[in-house]
Amino acid sequence: DGGARAVRKGSEHLEHWTVRGLSTAASLMTPLNSLLPLFPPIRLRASSSDWFASPKFALPHGSTPVFSWAPQHTDRGSVQASFNLTIWSAVGRVVWSGDAASSQPRMRYPPDAPRLEPGTYVWQVATREADGRISPPSAPSALHVALGHGEWDGVPWLGSASKNVYSTTFDCPAGAVTSVLYICGLGYSRVELNGHVLNTLTTAPWTQYAYVNGFSTLDVKDLLLVGEPNRLVVSLGRGWRDRTAFRILKGDDVASDGKVERVVRAKLVATLSTGDSVALSHTGDGKWHAAAGPTTADSVYNGEEYDARVAERLGDGPHNAISPELWSKAAPLD
Repeated sequence: DGGARAVRKGSEHLEHWTVRGLSTAASLMTPLNSLLPLFPPIRLRASSSDWFASPKFALPHGSTPVFSWAPQHTDRGSVQASFNLTIWSAVGRVVWSGDAASSQPRMRYPPDAPRLEPGTYVWQVATREADGRISPPSAPSALHVALGHGEWDGVPWLGSASKNVYSTTFDCPAGAVTSVLYICGLGYSRVELNGHVLNTLTTAPWTQYAYVNGFSTLDVKDLLLVGEPNRLVVSLGRGWRDRTAFRILKGDDVASDGKVERVVRAKLVATLSTGDSVALSHTGDGKWHAAAGPTTADSVYNGEEYDARVAERLGDGPHNAISPELWSKAAPLD
């Protein structure tokens, strides 16, 4: 009947269980928990990030991430005895796979393992209990390693004292496995791709802009079009670089920080089914246009002034503008 029965015969007490079709006497039986299947590990993170989750956080170039997970034990007091962890590239090639005898549900990527180059990686983990039971593999999780310094070579800043909207079009090949936009807009930027707003506001981290600038990593794979042009529009604001509100204290800071407050640097990279990475668009490809946008004034403290008539005339680029003459070729900064 699937339940438990106890039978007493004289002074002998014999307990008898029937569990999922397995029937045995307690004196001969393996502990009940060893008959129960393990569940796969959950809550997978790579340095506190899961690229499949939202919001998405990319890891810096050159990272050796810490992988962590939560085993699902079937009884109190069970511990993980070992685990197997496997990492694949975006196109399904094994990058690293290894076993470790450890009760800790975490592992730092080994320093002697292949370097994680910029791109998206998928990983899974399975655990083994001290009693020998092995869990099914976890659901896939992912991590993304952002561009390094060298990948920005040939990608200049675009900027103008009078222009604050930048637009470009590009094609996307069939079979792109991943597509990621890396962008830094100073002091802040609003990014649209094919009419979809990728961010309500991307503010570059508050840094000494003359020396270092952070950039956003945006997953755009599901928004790209194949067989027709893709339209990317970036609107810029002054943010913390507004020198009318934030006075420059040292004269040499003006030169080192740049006299143009609103600037953008961007690169959109796709991984093809062959495993090759290609740049679909970047601010040095000569295809970007600039215009004085509908935001005619903006301030971190005082808000902005917006002219909807200008927005209507501009469209999202010179290809569909009512007044295409308002757009001009965007020139890289020196």
